[in-house]
Amino acid sequence: MSTSTLERTAFSHGVSGDDFIVLRGAGGRTFTASEVSAVSMEMARAQTPEEASAAFRKLPIHPAVAPILKRVLGKDEFLAQGYDLTMAQEELGEDWLDKP
Repeated sequence: MSTSTLERTAFSHGVSGDDFIVLRGAGGRTFTASEVSAVSMEMARAQTPEEASAAFRKLPIHPAVAPILKRVLGKDEFLAQGYDLTMAQEELGEDWLDKP
């Protein structure tokens, strides 16, 4: 489910502000808009690229971003980074990592 679909769903159910779910991660873990915002602020305050990367890895990778990271980093390095690929696998299929 895309973020825009989640936003529409949240609105139709009377959920507003930062309380609606925008990401789903491993083990069914959900992230609200306010949680994503907090991680974004943590990334912005990071003193090193490693700290920013560690904060980024707390969130599931969006299906639109996952193939780009795989292409830039290479499949092996991408997997070694430990990203949560739950949403990407749901949308792109379990075998998306093996496709060019």
